[in-house]
Amino acid sequence: MPAEVGRDEIISYITKRIEELRRELTILEALLHMVKEEGSHIEERKHARSNHPTSVKVISVDGNVVADIVESGDGVKIVFTETIPSNNPVVKSFLIKLLQDKERKGEIKAYEVNERRGFITSIEIKGIPKRSFYRELELALEYVWEELHGGKH
Repeated sequence: MPAEVGRDEIISYITKRIEELRRELTILEALLHMVKEEGSHIEERKHARSNHPTSVKVISVDGNVVADIVESGDGVKIVFTETIPSNNPVVKSFLIKLLQDKERKGEIKAYEVNERRGFITSIEIKGIPKRSFYRELELALEYVWEELHGGKH
């Protein structure tokens, strides 16, 4: 006879499964965007290989996936697993300021914040940043996540 499953266990399972599906959808959307972008630049076929993702790094805080960092030959795309209000003060004063400073110092060529209906869905960074940039970015994303969720993980 099968063991009885509690309501909390079912809710936990469903919640985790939804997060997994959202993450998968986010990665698929990022890859679709990259494929569409590549297709619109057929004349740049020589450089098309550098547009393929070379790695995907998952940023998580206490088991919660915060964002995926999709690295390609010419830059990085941060794809959030959860949309972030674009007018959020922590995002503006911390994450965007970090990107502005890196651009001003020439450590990245440019960045573009992609928004949909007042929420940030992803950030594209042009140029190949230094390895230390990734750690700074990871810490910034973790901090933003914690602030958005009231310090709770």
